[in-house]
Amino acid sequence: MKRRGFGFGGWLALVALAGFLLRLAYVLVLREPHIPFGGDPGYYTTGADLLAGGHGFVKPVALGVFHQSASHPPLYLLWLAIPSLVWNHQATQLVDLVWTCVLGTGTVVVVGLAGREIAGRRVGLIAAALAAVYPNLWVQDGMLRAESAAIFVVALILLLSYRFLHRPTLPRLLWLGVACGLAALARSELLLVVPFVLVPVVVLARGIGTRTKVGWAVAGSAVALVVITPWVAYNMSRFDTPVYLSTNSGGTVSAANCRSTYSGDLLGFKDYGCALRAWNTARRHDPRWNQRDEAQQDAAVQTEAERYVKAHLSRVPVVVAARWGRILGVYRPFQEVRYDKAVLQQEWTVGYSIVWSFWIFAVLAAAGVVVLRRRATPVWPLLALPAIVFVSVAITFAQTRYRSPAEVAVVLLAAVAIDALARWFARRRTARAGTEDDRVIDLAALEAPEPPVGAEPVGDELPVAPRPTG
Repeated sequence: MKRRGFGFGGWLALVALAGFLLRLAYVLVLREPHIPFGGDPGYYTTGADLLAGGHGFVKPVALGVFHQSASHPPLYLLWLAIPSLVWNHQATQLVDLVWTCVLGTGTVVVVGLAGREIAGRRVGLIAAALAAVYPNLWVQDGMLRAESAAIFVVALILLLSYRFLHRPTLPRLLWLGVACGLAALARSELLLVVPFVLVPVVVLARGIGTRTKVGWAVAGSAVALVVITPWVAYNMSRFDTPVYLSTNSGGTVSAANCRSTYSGDLLGFKDYGCALRAWNTARRHDPRWNQRDEAQQDAAVQTEAERYVKAHLSRVPVVVAARWGRILGVYRPFQEVRYDKAVLQQEWTVGYSIVWSFWIFAVLAAAGVVVLRRRATPVWPLLALPAIVFVSVAITFAQTRYRSPAEVAVVLLAAVAIDALARWFARRRTARAGTEDDRVIDLAALEAPEPPVGAEPVGDELPVAPRPTG
C-alpha cells in the first residue's frame, strides 16, 4: 500500500506549533519579568476580570466603584474574558499573555490558509512560516493589547475575500461581512474594511451582473453593521453622548496635535503630555466636569485638539507626511525603539528586529505585488490594508503597532515573492542542466566515426559501414 506524504494540513500544524512556542518563549523569557503592565494592558486584564464577573464593560475608579467604559472596542476584552471565567474572575496578566499567544497561533494558521487561497499550497506554507517568525506579528502577542485580535481578524478577512473572488457566492460574501464587523470590534478604524475591502471585492468579482453586485455589496455591508449593532446599542444606552465604537478618540488626537508633535524631534509622533494638558484645559472650562461620563469628557478633550489643528492648518501636510514616513520606517524609525525600551521595557534586540525585518519584508512585499499583477491575480484586498493604515495614521499619529493590520498583507505578499524567486532559481537550474546535457550529446557526435560514403541510414539509426567480404 502506497504511503501518503505529509500533507498541507500536517505541515501547517507543525509551523503553527513552532509559532506558538516562539511566542510562548517571548512571553515567558522576555515579557514576564516586567509584569505588571499598566496603561492599556492593565485596562484589558482588569476589564476582562470585571466582565467575567458580571460587571459589564467598566473600569474601576475606587474600591468597589466602577464607571461605564468604552475606551476600547470589545473584541479583545471578550477574548480575555475566557481565561477570566476559568480562573474565577482573577486571571493574571501572565495567563492573559499565554492566552493571547493562542490567538497569535490562530493567526499563523489563517495566514497559511489565506496564502494557499491566493497563490497555492507552497505560498500558504511559506506565508505561515513567515507569520510564525515575523517580529512585527509575534511581538504584539506579548504586549497585551488589541492588536493581536485585529491581526487575526484581518487575516480572516483576506482569506474570505480571496475565497469569494475565486468562487463568488452570496453566503461567502455574508461571511466576509461578519469578519468585517468583527474587525471594527477589534479596532475602530477597521470599520474601513467595509468600503476598502468588502465593496471592492464585490466589484472585482467575475461572472455576476451589475445589479447583483450592488445587491450583494449592500447585503455584505448590512451584515457588518448587524455585527456591530449590539455594541453600539449598548453604548447608546449607557452614555449621554452618542458613542459608536469607542471613547478613546479625544485622548488619541490630543496626543497627536500639539506644538511638540507639529515640529521638532516628535514631529508626526505622539506626546501624552499634550493629552494631559488638553484634558486639564477641558476640565477647567467645565465646572461640572466630575459629573460628566467618559464619553462627554472624551468629546471635550477632542474639541481642544481640534481647536489646535484649526489654528495650525498650514503645518498639517508636513505633519501627515512625517506620520507616513514613520509608519513606513523611513523617518526616525529608531526613535520609537528608544521610547518602547524606556516605557514598555521592550528589549533592544526586539525593537531593532522590528525595524530591520519590516524593511526586508516591505521590499519583498513590493515584489509580490508585481508577481501577482503579472499573474492577473487581484491585489487590491492586500493593498487595502496599508491604505487603511495610511488613513488612520494621517488623522492620529504614527506608531509601529498602528501598522499591525497591514503586516498580514506584507507577510502574504512577501511569501508570494519568495515563492516566485524559488521558482526562478529552479528554472535556471533546470535550464543549466539541459544545456549541459546538450553539450554532452554534441561532443559524443563529434567523437563518433563518420559513416562511409554512400552508406544509407536504416530507419532512425546511424548508417553502418559494409563488412568486407572474402
